[in-house]
Amino acid sequence: MGSPDIPRPVCHRCHKPQVLCICDRITRVQNRTAVWIIQHHRERFHPIGTARIARLGLENLQLRVCFGPTAEPPSDLPAGAALLYPGGEPQPLQSLPPGRRPQALVLIDGTWSHAHCIHRDNLWLQRLPHYQLAQPGSGRYRIRRAPEPGYLSTIEAVVQALSFLEPDTAGLSGLVDVFDSMIDDQLGFVTEKHAGRRQRARRAGTHRTVPRVFTAQPSSLVVVYGESSRRMDRRGPSGREVVQWTAVRPAAGAVFERLIRPECSSPSARHLGHMGLSREALDQGVSVDELRRDWEGFCGRGDVVVAWNQSSLDLLRRELLHQGPALLLKAAYCNAHPDRRCGTLDELIDREGLAPPSIALQGRADRRLGRAVALLGLLQRIGRGGAG
Repeated sequence: MGSPDIPRPVCHRCHKPQVLCICDRITRVQNRTAVWIIQHHRERFHPIGTARIARLGLENLQLRVCFGPTAEPPSDLPAGAALLYPGGEPQPLQSLPPGRRPQALVLIDGTWSHAHCIHRDNLWLQRLPHYQLAQPGSGRYRIRRAPEPGYLSTIEAVVQALSFLEPDTAGLSGLVDVFDSMIDDQLGFVTEKHAGRRQRARRAGTHRTVPRVFTAQPSSLVVVYGESSRRMDRRGPSGREVVQWTAVRPAAGAVFERLIRPECSSPSARHLGHMGLSREALDQGVSVDELRRDWEGFCGRGDVVVAWNQSSLDLLRRELLHQGPALLLKAAYCNAHPDRRCGTLDELIDREGLAPPSIALQGRADRRLGRAVALLGLLQRIGRGGAG
């Protein structure tokens, strides 16, 4: 498959490596019902995402990347559009008589968790009529795991829906054939890649690698965890704002914590209880400008920020305007253990038998940040050649 140090050529139409390109397999379908795909921004270049098949294979299709919440629909969304989504009390699509069938279908593309977040945060999607496929059957995705039986990939859902709405349209089933072949190729590629990786690892004397900075520059590492709430304005949700920012420098034991006064609207009582914070404590917090000033005093230019999940790093970039290097612990752990399912942070801590430290922070941040610090310690031991 070539040297692992040289990037593989990529097809700029389907965004897959050229050795796995699917473009020549796709025959264009002349669908009459408009299809709109609202895609999570992290899904754009996913190696096994199926929206690319719909984009290349359907003549009447719009794909819009979702970078954040909005209350209003796209200005060019056709009248009579409906959302195909298994939530929000949907009606079976196949039960609709011809006169009530939607003129356009909107679908959300991303992991099932991402799709839930897009639906929750975009009010215009919630206002659309909701439909679902009656008896969709088992999905054919053999790599991604569906949360429930009957959840389908984007291309499977599109094909099933169009097959009902316009059964005379030719070529729809061929798009599912392309999907099957793409998964077959990916599984074969992964098997061959892992076999080669194991052979190279045996030659190198190890099969586990972690970012070098974890062991070479431990004093520069800052582990962070942030809490946020939905920012509200008169038009509805407009993103999220930070309400608590915590960090620890494990090598020195230095701890950072700030509660931030809400600028738009205070979190609900339920959300406050979920975070383990009080409204009074937030009301006495600092402003966002004060948070940024204090953070610059704690985290310097040469520091490397580490977090378990992407949401904390998103807050770091957006709310604290941090521009320095940042790494994900989840990705580092998965790279160090390619044969293991990562799971949640709690599952990982229990599986590895780690003992997280208490950092004396308010709310659930104490538990979350302590567990991230324990995981960093495990990865550092792996990097130094110790027991994992």
